[in-house]
Amino acid sequence: IPYGQLSARQLRVLAEIATSSIEKGVAAKHLAEIQTRLGNYAEARQHAEEAARIGEEADDARMVAETYNIIGRIHDYTGRTDLALDFYTRSMEAHRREGNTLGEATGLGNIGIIHMYRGEYGEAIAAYKAALELDRAAGNKRRMTIMMSNLGEVYQFLGAMEEAEAYHREALTISRTILFRMMQVEILRNLGLDRVHLGRHEEGLAMMREALEMAEDLKDMELLPQVLYSLGEGLVIAERREEALPFAVRLLEMAESRDVKDFIAKGILLKSSCHAGVEELERGLRIAEELASRSLLWEFHAALARRERGTEEARRHLDAAKAEIDAVAGALTDAALREKFLAARGVKEILNDHAREVAGRNRDT
Repeated sequence: IPYGQLSARQLRVLAEIATSSIEKGVAAKHLAEIQTRLGNYAEARQHAEEAARIGEEADDARMVAETYNIIGRIHDYTGRTDLALDFYTRSMEAHRREGNTLGEATGLGNIGIIHMYRGEYGEAIAAYKAALELDRAAGNKRRMTIMMSNLGEVYQFLGAMEEAEAYHREALTISRTILFRMMQVEILRNLGLDRVHLGRHEEGLAMMREALEMAEDLKDMELLPQVLYSLGEGLVIAERREEALPFAVRLLEMAESRDVKDFIAKGILLKSSCHAGVEELERGLRIAEELASRSLLWEFHAALARRERGTEEARRHLDAAKAEIDAVAGALTDAALREKFLAARGVKEILNDHAREVAGRNRDT
């Protein structure tokens, strides 16, 4: 039976009775994969570090590279972005040395995820496009759909919705030809949000509800919080905040139970967008600072400015939000993309609020 088809219980038994260190290492690696998918990150990291140690001692480059990737994912999901980027890079470089283009492409894609999360959008696009080029050359349609979805998500963050929708639409078409159901959830989530941003509210929300049903059916604890957040965000954009609130509450409960800081912050933010839980915004800001997530930072500062409207504290938060936005815009070398980013819905609202605040200060002076 292939290792990937064994249950966690079977893998634990195999690790105990294995007669070679390599067999123990392979069992530990697959246990780490299973526990990561289940959201049991402490146990996953323990197994992954054991597998990495065995791989290093045996000079097994492939095991080391694959296990570094798992460790990177664990750090990624628990908000340790510096460590995640380090392990993803080490994994990618190890695969490149071995001539493993699939592993190299996977590593580049994961590096792109970290850059995107940290607001380094130009670097994210470059990493994703490099990965997509390798995947196209290899004819790997599964990987192509992942990279197209990720590229679309970067453009979505930057407010370039036409580009985002084009990548997501092509990715969905390919994923359906290869019956890649897990990826269909991610693409439907993103494509639905694209269409909500483009004003096609009912169509987009229907897509995200379909993605939620599929994620719940798959019991995928990596996908489910992402879908909950996107669906809640879509409902807020469509001015249906009462409907969004249960998704915010569910997301926050799920994230708290697993101590997934990214989604704790997003749950607090989504809840505040529904005019609830605004007293938790300071905690969300502290998490955003810990995660060094530019997009979360400007959104929390903007939310706190709205809460403290008309005070010196509000001014301070608006200045901080604008500084984060300026840092992202300044790093974008593509002028057209920079212009779209600055005109994006949430970004433009913050810049307009800041401009009004500055004008008010000048009048006072």
